[in-house]
Amino acid sequence: MAALAIDGTAYAGEPTTKVDTLRSVMALYGLNEEQAIARMAREAEAAETWMRIRDAGLVGYAGAWFDGERLRVATRDAADHQRIEALDAVPVAVEQSLEQLESIRSTATERLAAAGLISSHIDYAGNRVVLGYDEAAGESGRESLAQGLRQHGFDPARFELKPARHAVPSSGPVRGGDGTRNKTWEMLKDTQNAKYRAFPCSVGVAIEGGYATAGHCIHEGSEMAIATTPYQTYSSSNCAANQPTLYAEPQVTDYLTLGSGQETLFFDPSPTKDSGWVATDSGWTPQAQINGYNDGMLSVPSLWAGLLIAPINTTVCRYGQSSEGPHCGAVSAFNVTRYYGATAIVGLTEVAGSCTVDSDSGGPWVSVAGQVQGTNYGGACPHECPADPENPLPTWFQPITDTLDAFGKTMLTSHGTNAPTAIASCPMIGGPGYFTCRLDSWQSQGKVDLTWSKGTATGHDLDFFATCTPYTNVTVQLAIQNGYGTTISNHQFICPHEAVIYP
Repeated sequence: MAALAIDGTAYAGEPTTKVDTLRSVMALYGLNEEQAIARMAREAEAAETWMRIRDAGLVGYAGAWFDGERLRVATRDAADHQRIEALDAVPVAVEQSLEQLESIRSTATERLAAAGLISSHIDYAGNRVVLGYDEAAGESGRESLAQGLRQHGFDPARFELKPARHAVPSSGPVRGGDGTRNKTWEMLKDTQNAKYRAFPCSVGVAIEGGYATAGHCIHEGSEMAIATTPYQTYSSSNCAANQPTLYAEPQVTDYLTLGSGQETLFFDPSPTKDSGWVATDSGWTPQAQINGYNDGMLSVPSLWAGLLIAPINTTVCRYGQSSEGPHCGAVSAFNVTRYYGATAIVGLTEVAGSCTVDSDSGGPWVSVAGQVQGTNYGGACPHECPADPENPLPTWFQPITDTLDAFGKTMLTSHGTNAPTAIASCPMIGGPGYFTCRLDSWQSQGKVDLTWSKGTATGHDLDFFATCTPYTNVTVQLAIQNGYGTTISNHQFICPHEAVIYP
């Protein structure tokens, strides 16, 4: 029986133990070792704070970003400021909520589809919509978008127009038998489909019964394999035409069958996502591990089910069979849309300062704390690693939660097939006739559902507020559930009669 190890990063709480990741962070931000270690710790704290901010239901929420020290949270509603500060973040007053900006973006991109639009996303810190035009078109590309905005009556203050390069999915030749091959595409003999031949990719993360990867790496039924002997292919990427890599006939002498492609969204009608998964054959055992190459074999953490999202300006690192890794950069944008004529790939996360090369597609992106972020989509041409520090190009990944949600899959973690465990502060704070409890952390394989209850009062958020009669006994129950079971804990205390912060 073979063990399937998947490519990606370290465990939560141990960002400093991975020497190459530490070096990458030092180089990325110009820090010494002590400063880099401190930054990674602050980034981990910011990611948890952002999770709690998203859970807080802020009325005017307009995005958040890490400023190198703390998390900043934009909102158009002054009533949100106190809640943001209570969660140890810095409120920033803006004019438009994220919901309003997304509405503006949706309308603008629909009307500017024929004006040379390449990409779009929301700039949280700038509180505006960013539209990308073809860098090769120069000023004429910019003016085409600007004219379209004027013609349709948009407020130019709500937009930023930026040059952008075409993004090409990263797949192509590799050095040896590391990673996956789409044997079905490789065996196609007709010239029309030559571009599919020798289409190697990287495994993303292990899921129950298989692994997640980039949707453009497979069709349903594709036979996925590992080349067990050295091979060579020849390729060229047509970046100007925005075309995938073309391949000559590969030279491969032996294969080890891995599994078969099950579902992919990439070839669905636009707009779509670059999500796919492969079912492994018997004899292969998906494991909660990541091939970190220079960082060694890494464990997918059970903390937060391994799915805590890294905020803007925090570090994420990539691994893949061709460029290995870690290759680290800073998250620069969420929910990015890339346009290819009538086709749009949506929901991508953009990274600045990293890199990708052919055959890295589908490989994992992770935070410095080891939380899985997504699977590699590709990057701006040309595909080169390591990144050119004088001219770093953007790269993109599809968030792993998109893939898990689309196919109803569970990512494997070190927690295994067990009910979740949790640590809660209950009560955390209180006052005359009221209290607040907080879920501090949980360990799980798969997403969790939680329910607080006190008598008839219930809640499903990370924080639970309820009233009580001073000096009386209070019992609060916390039930936390995943796909394998439910864990229940009871918290008993005396209802406070005055303001108190519990240890």
